[in-house]
Amino acid sequence: IVGGIGSIVGSLVVAHIIGFMEIITTSLIAPELRGVFTMLLIIGVLVLRPQGLFGRGDL
Repeated sequence: IVGGIGSIVGSLVVAHIIGFMEIITTSLIAPELRGVFTMLLIIGVLVLRPQGLFGRGDL
């Protein structure tokens, strides 16, 4: 959903972004907050761009 409905490229890009964020959060901030930052990213994308990062607005 965050990558965009029907967008394989969007799904791959978002999977890499989420993985990167989890690694950075775990190594630099606190392992306990890994899920918090991931959920904040998902909520932020869905609030700012409800169709997803690579989704089309006409669906």
